[in-house]
Amino acid sequence: MTADKHRSGFLFEPQRQYSSEENESDDDITVDNSLNNDRTDNLDWCQCENCIIMPSRIESVCCLENVDICRKMDDVNTCIVLKDNYKKLCLDKEVLEVLMSSIKEVVGEDLREPISNRLYRYTAYRSFTWWIYGKLGRKVRRVIPACVVTCIRSHFPEENGIYEGFHNVDRDTDIPDESL
Repeated sequence: MTADKHRSGFLFEPQRQYSSEENESDDDITVDNSLNNDRTDNLDWCQCENCIIMPSRIESVCCLENVDICRKMDDVNTCIVLKDNYKKLCLDKEVLEVLMSSIKEVVGEDLREPISNRLYRYTAYRSFTWWIYGKLGRKVRRVIPACVVTCIRSHFPEENGIYEGFHNVDRDTDIPDESL
């Protein structure tokens, strides 16, 4: 067998099926072109009032700009971080620990104690992505909105206050070294 057959978790990996409604949407993110193109020096782009200025343009996205996120909300005028489903799936330590255990089981390892905030953040970001988009596939990335990143960081802070931002696919950073 070639290495290509072992890239996914299953030999016959199911492909995501898109409805005609999903195919018609131009992008995951729709941005008002009248806003300042440089989002790193202002918050004019934030519609939910929970975003902060992010270090890069690509990370400067509000939850209310994303069609997939808005589909998960009954009230599209409220930030996703205020929703009960978000709090349960992305901030609840017990839920995150179950997800961590599932991830560890796939790679054939046990979950180490104590669990670091870095691993909680990583798992919360994965949980958010799975909840909003479903399974994306290996090396397929979506930018997590600034409000979500800020909320997760505030719940699971790094001692030194230094965080990694969004990584493009060209950089192999699927799993934090000490995490799994």
